Amino acid sequence: MATFLAPSSLNYSPPLYPSFFLWKRRIKMERAQQYKSFEVSRIVGEKKFVPKRHTSKATLGRRRIIMLELRDLGVDIKREPKISLYPFTDYFKGFEKIEAIRKLFGERTEEVLGNLKVEFYSSKFGYMGVSDEDGHLLISAHHLRNADPLILYLDIVHELHHVKQFFDGRKLFDFEYEYVDNPIEIEAYKATVEEARRIGMSDAQIVDYLRIEWVTDEQLSRLLKALGVAKA
Repeated sequence: MATFLAPSSLNYSPPLYPSFFLWKRRIKMERAQQYKSFEVSRIVGEKKFVPKRHTSKATLGRRRIIMLELRDLGVDIKREPKISLYPFTDYFKGFEKIEAIRKLFGERTEEVLGNLKVEFYSSKFGYMGVSDEDGHLLISAHHLRNADPLILYLDIVHELHHVKQFFDGRKLFDFEYEYVDNPIEIEAYKATVEEARRIGMSDAQIVDYLRIEWVTDEQLSRLLKALGVAKA
């Protein structure tokens, strides 16, 4: 088993954002978007990518089919974030009790999640990601307010696997791979698909969850094959 480095060992403190660092972050996000792997940025230059995955029609469809509430899963998510850095457990409660997360972090689950930070940003065009500098979560406030609760739940499960990968010393963004072929992503998605099935989602619903706007139909087919999900 790889040695796990808890977030607390980094002595992480809330960052300050003068204009230079905001500019530097945007450049980095744009570069990562070209790789089609960074799940935070949806803006390249002046072109904005509308998140089709979470349109109102798709969200309503999921709500009609998946008759679960977050409380049924034993978790709670605060949906009105302020744009800043916070402890993960201020906004996401109960994840330390989820078997998939306990399997990931083991006996240190409470410690890891208790020390993990989450940074909310204001762009409407984003989902979630993990910083490849210190391993904290980055989440679009718009996504948190408007996405279907179960999408948020699965997104958190997915991103927590990236947190574990980061603290195991693995490279989150590898430009040698396309997004759907990246072993880092396949590993995290396999765990997410397993959890989706556990809570009762069909393969058709899982395909809908995995269908994101920057992945072509051909790329999606490759991802589904790697994950063992039947194409709808």
